[in-house]
Amino acid sequence: LFASVNYVLIPKFFKTKKFFVFLVLLLATLLVFAILEETVIEQLFFASSRGKDALSIFDLYFFIGEVGIPLLSFFVIKLLFDNLENQKRLGLVEKNSLQNELKFLRSQIQPHFLFNSLNNLYEYTITKSDKAPDLVLQLSKVLRYVLYETDRDYIQLEKEIQFLHQYIALQKAQLESRGHVDFNLKRKDSEDELLIAPFILMPFIENSFKHSLNSQENGIAIQIDITIEGHKLEMLVSNTYEQYSKMETDLTESGIGLKNVKKRLELMYPKNHSLEIDKSNTNYIVRLFLTLRP
Repeated sequence: LFASVNYVLIPKFFKTKKFFVFLVLLLATLLVFAILEETVIEQLFFASSRGKDALSIFDLYFFIGEVGIPLLSFFVIKLLFDNLENQKRLGLVEKNSLQNELKFLRSQIQPHFLFNSLNNLYEYTITKSDKAPDLVLQLSKVLRYVLYETDRDYIQLEKEIQFLHQYIALQKAQLESRGHVDFNLKRKDSEDELLIAPFILMPFIENSFKHSLNSQENGIAIQIDITIEGHKLEMLVSNTYEQYSKMETDLTESGIGLKNVKKRLELMYPKNHSLEIDKSNTNYIVRLFLTLRP
């Protein structure tokens, strides 16, 4: 009886919201098992006692009352276990979906970054600049990091900082005498080996160079400050730029990099980050706060 209800009636009718059909079949199943109990089981095993009496309505009521509470208990337990199993399954699906989304976002970053770097290299080669070999060397170091160090969800903070140093050196080579870049790193009371999501900082720095270089001929000023205190990381990126209507749309509000990193922050630091972006006619300022993993 319990097996029939829990593994046939509940999956096929109750969970498919055919409640009236479920109730009718449940009552019919109880009636069938009640008749089997009173007319077959008792005749076989209790012929000299309970099996002597003929079947009556009272016997059916007694059987239903006798099995009602255990049946209801098994019914509730079955629903609870099924719900837990569904939650577990949904959790696995959500986890796999999150991992796939993160892999997709990371896969977008690498060609996006490579594309921008090759554009810079192209400009040097087209002008036959003597700086092209140094740029290729710096680019090779950066790409080595991109290819071999960023296939994990989290990496050592020191490796990410070293990558930022190399990337900024790469961009300074293109900046030449058009302006200056200040990069300051401060670390206070942070002895733990901290972990960070790869490429989570770089898009903001990349955008600062892109906004300035693409909109200004001279007078470019880029300020990058990273402060690490305990498990807290604060990054301030400020750059000058000249405001145009197309610039406002194409550079400061769009692009794969910025959209991508905002999505990754939501996925990987859902309650452990704060992002502030301010812009004026001449300055674009980003403030990022992260709580890092040990």
